[in-house]
Amino acid sequence: MLVHAERIRFTQEKKDWQDYELIKEIFEDKGKKAGALTIKMILENKYFVTMNHKKIRRLMHKFNHKATIRQPKATHEQTT
Repeated sequence: MLVHAERIRFTQEKKDWQDYELIKEIFEDKGKKAGALTIKMILENKYFVTMNHKKIRRLMHKFNHKATIRQPKATHEQTT
């Protein structure tokens, strides 16, 4: 039973690495300006690969890639 689980984990890790290489190529090409949704659109339009944005975020987090996109700050007027 344990050997079977290890085999499944190994194949999943292998798939993750292949998907990560595509994500890394897009991420470096865009100059760290690409977030998960931008990468998702580029994968679908340029590479014809369908990948869930949650998986893209998981792989970006796993391999320490962060987009340098400015996030809006909440102001005092927005909090009621």
